[in-house]
Amino acid sequence: MTKFRIKYFYLASGMEGIPIEKDFGIVEANSEDEAKNIVALREVPDDTMYGPNNAWSTRDFFQGCLTAKPMPPDEAVPARPEQLPLPPRSE
Repeated sequence: MTKFRIKYFYLASGMEGIPIEKDFGIVEANSEDEAKNIVALREVPDDTMYGPNNAWSTRDFFQGCLTAKPMPPDEAVPARPEQLPLPPRSE
């Protein structure tokens, strides 16, 4: 299994060039599609069909706005507290 960083990005006309972005963190999966599907099922559990003949899916739309980037091995494991830098000393 590979760890993927999942991010949401949506920009449409009329949004004044300011996209909606959200970082969903790291997901462990066998592929990018599986990682995006895990987040889509978690974030949109109740899928709603809409549009002509109810042919469009809110979950499919949401999943289409997700990106899944494989994490390098050294970044995929969160640091343990003893590995974090110490805060600066105040004197």
